[in-house]
Amino acid sequence: MTESILYPFVAQGALVFVSLFVLARRRLTAFAEGKTKGSHFVTFSGDGEPENVRVAQRSFHNQFEMPVLFFAVCLAAVVFEKDTANMIYVAWAYVGARFIHSCVHLTSNHVKRRFTIFLLSNLVLVSMWIMLAI
Repeated sequence: MTESILYPFVAQGALVFVSLFVLARRRLTAFAEGKTKGSHFVTFSGDGEPENVRVAQRSFHNQFEMPVLFFAVCLAAVVFEKDTANMIYVAWAYVGARFIHSCVHLTSNHVKRRFTIFLLSNLVLVSMWIMLAI
C-alpha cells in the first residue's frame, strides 16, 4: 500500500505551491497597484505590504510549521511499513483540514473558525504519530 500514502503526501505538497502562488499573485498585484514599493523587498521590514499580502505570507509560512511533521510521519510510515489503510485515511483527513484552514485563512480569515480547524488538524496529526508508534 506504499503508493497510496503518496497521494495525500503530494496533495499537501501541492497546497504549499498553491499558497506560494496566492502569495505571489497578491504581491504582484499590490506592487502593480502601487500599494507596495520595490524597496520593501530588500529587507521585508515595516508595513510595506497591504494586509491581504501579509495574510498570504503568514498562510504560506504556516505550510512550513506543522505540515513538516506530516511529511515526516508519512515518510516514516512507509519506512516502517505502517502505511495502512487507516493511516492513509487519517492522512487525507489532515490534508483536508489543512486545505480548509488555508481557505479560511486566505478568505474570511475568521480567527475562531481558523483556530478550530487548526486544532482539529493537529489532533489528526497527533493521531498519525500515535498510529506510527503502535
